[in-house]
This record gives sequence, structure tokens and C-alpha cells, in this order.
Amino acid sequence: MSDFIKRHQPKTVDDLVLSNITQMVIFNMISSGVSNANLLLYGANGTGKTSLARALIAGYFEAHNDNDMCEYINMTKMKDFNKLRNTIGLVPRNVSGRRWLLIDEVEKITNRHLLDELHDIIDNSYNCSFILTTNNKGALPGGLISRCQAIGIEAPSPDQFLSRAQEIVIAEGIEATAADVLAVLQQGAADLRGYLFRLEMFCLSRRMAQRTVSVPAVPHTTPPQKTTP
Repeated sequence: MSDFIKRHQPKTVDDLVLSNITQMVIFNMISSGVSNANLLLYGANGTGKTSLARALIAGYFEAHNDNDMCEYINMTKMKDFNKLRNTIGLVPRNVSGRRWLLIDEVEKITNRHLLDELHDIIDNSYNCSFILTTNNKGALPGGLISRCQAIGIEAPSPDQFLSRAQEIVIAEGIEATAADVLAVLQQGAADLRGYLFRLEMFCLSRRMAQRTVSVPAVPHTTPPQKTTP
């Protein structure tokens, strides 16, 4: 992940730019008071599932549930749940509020024993809640889906992301019109990862162009000709 993307990926709920459908579902869930439920965020690559989960944990859930722990586990290379169990074991059972644990790319769990173990962990973690993310909900067993509130995540359209994109460009010290920035967002598929990558390339090219213009041209001079005595 580049420094540019690290600087501008959403870190709080206020940083989030959601599609209309996703925004409605998420904030209806929050306002209805079911924020202690386990969540399953599903959608295509680059739609912002992990960023959304992190922002919810760091922002809303932390403020409303006395959260002081967010363990992040990516299942791509995970072979067992020892780390997860050890983390849960550190949470005192007599404290108020919930502790949130994020398990990313949960579709990578294909071992039946591991799936059964995850079911057991979710069912018996009395003061922990889980956010699971997946690019392929169809690959998950029904038993896992039934333990969560499933929410489909869609990336915002270029128009919806335009205001945030302009803020990013300004923060990078680049001058550009709204039309310029919108054209950049529209150059590929509608996904948050793609938006940030294209904005990074746009800012880089503008910065290089500005440097080129700022370098004064060296005047061309004709060397003196030798005269024959």
C-alpha cells in the first residue's frame, strides 16, 4: 500500500463515502440499536469493506460500546485460531460494553474443522462481537452467514465520491477543477481502491508537470566561430 493511499483511506465514520444503499443500511442498523450483532460485510474487491469495518470500530462502536480493542485477522494465511482465542481470552468477562474483532477475507476458510471452530468461537464469545468481510458470500456456509447480520457493500459512484476526491487533491497541494477530478474518477470501474490509485497517478502527473514548467529554459547560444588569420 502506497503512502498516498495510507494518508487518504478512511479512518473514521466521517471519512466514509458510501453508496446510497450502503449508507442507508449501515446507519439504519446503527440507529436501530443492533450494533452488538455480528456483521458480515460482503461485496466485490475494492468496495471498501475492510475500511468500513475499521472505521466503524474506531469511530461509532468505540464511542458507544466502551471498546478498547480491535484485533485484525486476515484469513489469507491463517492456519488456526490460536491468536484469535488468545485475544478473546484477554477480555475480562465482567467489563461492560463489547470488544470488536475484525476477520477479513473469511471465504478463505475452507477447512471444515476451522469453520466449526469459528462457529464455536462466535457462539461462546460473550462480550466480543465480530465483523467478517468477504468478496464471495456465495462461498460461505449457511451456518456462518446465519450467525451475522449480512450487509452488501457497494462502492459510491464517481459523482458521490467527487467531493471527497477534491478534498484529497487539495490536501496534496494540486490545483484542479471539479471536472478534471471527475474525469479521473470516471476512467475505470467504480471502486474505492481504484479511485485512490487514479487520484494518486493524477496528482503525481500534475506535480511532475508543475516542476517541468517551473524549470527555466536554458537559452540556446551559438558558439563563437574561429577566424582564419
